[in-house]
Amino acid sequence: MCCGGGGGAAAAAALEGAARAVVCGPEGNRGTHFPTSAHTFAGAGLSNAESAADFRERFGLKVTDVKVEAGGGGESAMTFEMWNVSPAFANALRRLLLSEVPTLAIEHVFFRNNTSIVHDEVLAHRLGLVPIRADPRRFADRERGEKADHTNTVVFQLTAKCERDADREEQGKSVHSKSLEWLPLGSRLEAETGAAFDTDQTDLAGEGGCAPVHQDILLAKLRPGQEIDLEAHCVRGTGAEHAKWSPVATAWYRLKPEVHLKRKLSPGDAEDLFKLAEDRFGKGKAPFRLEGSGKSRHLALGEVRPECLEWVRDLGREPRWADAVELRKVKNHFIFTIESTGVLPPWELLKEALRILSAKCTRVSALVESV
Repeated sequence: MCCGGGGGAAAAAALEGAARAVVCGPEGNRGTHFPTSAHTFAGAGLSNAESAADFRERFGLKVTDVKVEAGGGGESAMTFEMWNVSPAFANALRRLLLSEVPTLAIEHVFFRNNTSIVHDEVLAHRLGLVPIRADPRRFADRERGEKADHTNTVVFQLTAKCERDADREEQGKSVHSKSLEWLPLGSRLEAETGAAFDTDQTDLAGEGGCAPVHQDILLAKLRPGQEIDLEAHCVRGTGAEHAKWSPVATAWYRLKPEVHLKRKLSPGDAEDLFKLAEDRFGKGKAPFRLEGSGKSRHLALGEVRPECLEWVRDLGREPRWADAVELRKVKNHFIFTIESTGVLPPWELLKEALRILSAKCTRVSALVESV
């Protein structure tokens, strides 16, 4: 099939647009295919081939928002943008955060007494899910069968008992995570656990020592006369083995949205669309800016707020604006959010994930060069 010059140019422009962004229409999305070959969009004269030098030159990252829980020590979240990267890179980062950045969590629980209604195995499971504030970078992995020492094990003791006071009021009926007491010299049940340390762990643990991230996690309820006495031993692990070692509550990303003006609007249309947006979202909150005056009056793109996005998409249903404006999502620009459990700040988790990814790339490179 033969096309004229104008038709060929239009087709190439459409192909270039599909290579760059997903078009979000009122009835569905177009151009959702992500290139997996260097020649996917060769028809538009585009190549997806990329070298390490290209990546270093074009890759960008900017932190856009950081939220820290009041008082510190609790959950915190960070949002950052990455551009000129593939979905594979963004997803690799997400998977590393979920399952390969190590943390410390309670793995072994030694019960001396438990007369509560919570069974031993249930209470041990609840303890394992309590996030522990201990910098995993300061500790070593403990291999199966390896002896516990101050470099690979953190020990907590929990003793709780419910009794009635002189006024017959119940005291100590709720057992919270704040009852976990860190033992810097290791286990006090050496005969049973073999985890007493010759070296104090205080210097290794660093400032603030080791403790539950949250002090108010309910572990069990007691009735008068019931008690719990146990030791909980933490070791280092990753989310690939069990979710209790995952350092993030969640880690997710989305494509960067943008508003695209498909044609130049007349001054009257520009004013009408701007007024329509301001009536909907309020003054100063429209996704456009009105610039110029008289016959030079025109729309310019402003800040794209999340609440504007679906409205811009729905403009495609209106005949007057269907060929004027559309919502797009840039295929190689990601908005990434990390929500930490509080074990480490999200910016430290990102550094660790990037370090692990770099080490994997180095290993693969060495294997290729050795062939």
